[in-house]
Amino acid sequence: RRGDAPRVAPGEDPERLAREIAALDAAHERRRAPSDADSAEYRSRRDELKARLTDALDRQRQGR
Repeated sequence: RRGDAPRVAPGEDPERLAREIAALDAAHERRRAPSDADSAEYRSRRDELKARLTDALDRQRQGR
């Protein structure tokens, strides 16, 4: 799905997205030796969440 616009629900909460990223990071850091596939999945999910967070913050700044 790279290159696709992030799927953002109208009014998506930036703070919730930031907490979700933090929880994902913490869970990944707790893994002793993640496989390459696990690390790739983590990076993909994190990138998706970051894109949604950026979009939600842009919408918030624009008053939408």
